[in-house]
Amino acid sequence: MHIGAAFEHEFVDVSATGDHHPFSLQAFRQAEPAGSRLVTVLQNAGLEPENWLPEYGRHQYEITVAPTDAVTAADRAILVRDTVYDVFRAFGREASFAPVITPGGTGNGVHTHIGLRDAEGNNLAWDPSRPGRLSELAGSFAAGIVRHGPALAALFAPLVTSYLRLAPHNWSTARCFLGLQNREALLRICPTNEMDGRDPAPQLHFEFRGGDIGANPWILLGLLLRAGMQGLREGLPTPEIVVGELDLDGAHAGLPQLPRNLEEALETLKADEVVTSWFSPAFLATFEAIKRDEYATVRTRSLAEQCAMYTEVY
Repeated sequence: MHIGAAFEHEFVDVSATGDHHPFSLQAFRQAEPAGSRLVTVLQNAGLEPENWLPEYGRHQYEITVAPTDAVTAADRAILVRDTVYDVFRAFGREASFAPVITPGGTGNGVHTHIGLRDAEGNNLAWDPSRPGRLSELAGSFAAGIVRHGPALAALFAPLVTSYLRLAPHNWSTARCFLGLQNREALLRICPTNEMDGRDPAPQLHFEFRGGDIGANPWILLGLLLRAGMQGLREGLPTPEIVVGELDLDGAHAGLPQLPRNLEEALETLKADEVVTSWFSPAFLATFEAIKRDEYATVRTRSLAEQCAMYTEVY
């Protein structure tokens, strides 16, 4: 099985002032000339930018690049971030990828796209006869990620303010489930473009929506692949596919929750013997010690101060 992957970054122009109109031409123009220069620099660097657009949040933007192999995708994630910082700084602007810029504001995610293919390039996720048009193999892969999602949170959302973003009805996710036409899913079956007779078969893939800028992109991809392979080894059945909006007071009330803060995430990680077996004890002990110290330091501040701290760092 061959993996194709790409990272999709959201960030905020924290130096911008005035009104913001999501997804608008006006928001595009407000980012000029930094926006056009960003795309040009990424193209010249061979990072294959695919999309640059204003997002829903206040002065929030999104930049995506083409999929490639997993290691190169993680390399590109770092290069894209540094390029955004440098280009915006060159125009007297300041960009931040922090999970939440201001309390109650829209969060910035780092969404991870994953495709499954065979040696000939055929899409292993595609099966039009099954729910979600998802193959049995891809269903087991997804099941591994969904099952271990709560334990992975400390690593894919490792900042104190990560958990301000991971909340219901926040253009993010707070529950562990596989979704279709649902942007609150931890793992989403991405919609396909079938206009003008386009073939959906090569397009179908997953989007993992829990990660943010605090996650190491190589570790994040490695975690998702290990969890997916665990699902394959155990032959897990395809999880329930939630189509459309969540009903947390009714049909979907029983969906597993993500941890509610970093301290709870660290405890959940320690409790999952499968996930912890993927790491050396020394790594886990060091990671936990650093993150518990960070949590103890940051949580004493107001939410506004917490957001400001991470906005400055990231």
